Amino acid sequence: MRIYSFLKSMGISFDVIQHPPAFSAQKLAKYLHTPGRQIAKTVLLKTMESYKIAVLPADQMLDKSQIELLIQAKVKMANPLNMSELFFDCEWGVVTAFGSAYGISTLVDSCLLKCSSIIVPGHSHLESIRISAQDYVALENPMFGSFLKPEMLAV
Repeated sequence: MRIYSFLKSMGISFDVIQHPPAFSAQKLAKYLHTPGRQIAKTVLLKTMESYKIAVLPADQMLDKSQIELLIQAKVKMANPLNMSELFFDCEWGVVTAFGSAYGISTLVDSCLLKCSSIIVPGHSHLESIRISAQDYVALENPMFGSFLKPEMLAV
C-alpha cells in the first residue's frame, strides 16, 4: 500500500488495474490484452554497494552486461529474500517500479517510454498501476540507457 500512498502524496494521477494473478510481466500483458512494450517488467539487481531496479518492456530481456556498462559496476540478480526485505509492504516476489519510494535507484530502458502510458507492478500479483510515462519519469528521475536483448520465447 505504500506505493499508492506515495503516488497520492506526490500528486500523481494513476489507475489501479485489478487482474488475475500475474507472476510475470508477459502473463500480465496477456491478461490485459496489452502489447508487452506497454507493460513494465521490473528486475531487482544487486551491486557491491546497493540495489538497483531495472525497468524494461515485458516483451524484452535484460542484458546484464549492458547494465554493467551503464552503471560502471558488476551486478547480479537479487534473490527473492532480498525482495521481501526491501519491499516489505508488497506481496512476496513483487518488485515495484517505484524505487524512489524505497530509497532504491531506478534504471529505465529508453524504449519503454515510447508509450504515452505504461503499466507497472502494484503491491500484489493481483493489481497493477497505469501511469503516464511522463509522470513516471518526473517522479522517479531514473537513469536511462539501452540494456535489452531480444527475448527468445514469449510466455
